[in-house]
Amino acid sequence: MRYIKVFVLACLFFLGLVFFYQNQTVLSQSLTLKLDLFFIKPMESISLPFYFIIIMAFFIGVLLALSFLIWDKMHSSAKLMSNKWEIKKLQKKLSAQEKDLEQATSVEFSKKVASASETANAKATETPAQQ
Repeated sequence: MRYIKVFVLACLFFLGLVFFYQNQTVLSQSLTLKLDLFFIKPMESISLPFYFIIIMAFFIGVLLALSFLIWDKMHSSAKLMSNKWEIKKLQKKLSAQEKDLEQATSVEFSKKVASASETANAKATETPAQQ
């Protein structure tokens, strides 16, 4: 799969180079960008070749995509840490409840054993005439 990705990227890079080579005369024309908003005075850029604007748009897109990926990675990591803390807290709570349950069942069991032994002792001490 890794080799396929490298091959596809190499093909895209090659096609980009072919595009720029075949359209060199069109892309070399200069272009002036103008921003005219109503509340500020109009602004105009210096004359730039069209290929420079295309390349800058590509790199701005790459930077935006990279920033979104980094933001998503940081958000996922923070959520993972939060969930891990919650799991630890719930595990501590579960172990405490298990200990309480263990103590309660051992107390009940010892009471049952004590009452059973008292009943057995009482029956053993009864005389045969009482039975």
